Amino acid sequence: MKKYMLFSDLINPRPMRDTSEIRFQLHHELNQCYQKLFDSLASMQIKEGDVATVAQLLLNSRLDALKHLVSEAERPAYDARYPEDAED
Repeated sequence: MKKYMLFSDLINPRPMRDTSEIRFQLHHELNQCYQKLFDSLASMQIKEGDVATVAQLLLNSRLDALKHLVSEAERPAYDARYPEDAED
């Protein structure tokens, strides 16, 4: 079914919602997940070279997963909301 825009929406458009709250929460939860994976990897009984390989894969995955969720301009607001995630 095709959805049409109402004339009232053109005259009085609904305010756009700020997506920062959901993006910040997703960033925080993903960051926690990656931290648990790194902690788990550190306690595994596998060869040092294999640990390094998996750690590099996790680092690359983490970077790709998080890089678009919080911009540099938003970083102070994110750090204020989730100080435990603040990067030094």
